Amino acid sequence: MVLRRLIFTCFAIQLYFPFVWSEVVKPNQVPRSGRVNESASIESTLANLGFKCETASSGRQMCRGKVDAYPEPIRIFIPKNGRPGSRLVLHFHGNNIGPGGPRDSSFHFKNGSGDFGSWLDDASSNDVLVVPESLGETRTYDTLFKREALKDTAKNFSLLIGGLEDLLGSRITEIAISGHSAGYRAIGALGLARAAHPDSDLGRVSSVALFDAVYGRTNEVVSWLPHIKNRAGVFYCIYAQNGGTVTSGPGDQRSLNYWFKKNEGLIPVPHASDKAVSALSVMTTTADHMDVLKDTRYTDFLRLLQNDKLRKK
Repeated sequence: MVLRRLIFTCFAIQLYFPFVWSEVVKPNQVPRSGRVNESASIESTLANLGFKCETASSGRQMCRGKVDAYPEPIRIFIPKNGRPGSRLVLHFHGNNIGPGGPRDSSFHFKNGSGDFGSWLDDASSNDVLVVPESLGETRTYDTLFKREALKDTAKNFSLLIGGLEDLLGSRITEIAISGHSAGYRAIGALGLARAAHPDSDLGRVSSVALFDAVYGRTNEVVSWLPHIKNRAGVFYCIYAQNGGTVTSGPGDQRSLNYWFKKNEGLIPVPHASDKAVSALSVMTTTADHMDVLKDTRYTDFLRLLQNDKLRKK
């Protein structure tokens, strides 16, 4: 009788054990809330979660939808191999203001202004690029990433990155952030939050790019630079000569140039020719403010992210 009960118990454990094991999170595996199919492409996974996917001009897929940790839609530009890597590029767009008055965030993706799929292709990049959309004059960014509430800013950034990891089913170890125009407000607040909370997920940011996006807040920009140096990352800052950022703040461009002169050669800045130049000067372009990402300028930033040899020079 005892033997019969023992055999029955072992048989029951064999039947039950696979179901128990399937709920265990294995070491080094990111929890996915049971939503991600490991064998599926990013596109099919996102489509199953309600994202609307379309083919961008480059032939890459762009999927738009919601993530739990962010109140507005996000746009995800997917690598052509359909698989996430360990680096994420996070871009903050500018104000939704154009000729004729306020517009929604689609304003930043028309007429080649946000052709991120093509720029990723031109840079031979397999990174996932994400653009969180913001309402109005970057109102959504300002609500989540505040200069006066740095602990909450760091927390909200962590929630966003965690939500993206959950969607992508992949651990993000390196983050590059970029911003155009008023996107500087988010990047500046995040820089101050990283300095105040160095052990937060903001420590994963290795590179920062500003496209006509400083507006006098040089102290916030400079707060990123020692960290970027320690991460052997990229700092890319370009002004539009006809834009408002060159003269919008006291010593704006001059302040950055002064910092670079004291730290010459600290961080390589790419030229359009894809050659490293000294970080002595901040670049300028004759392009209009709304065109500052075009004509290889954003591509140069993405290309430099791929070039580890140049970054460690």
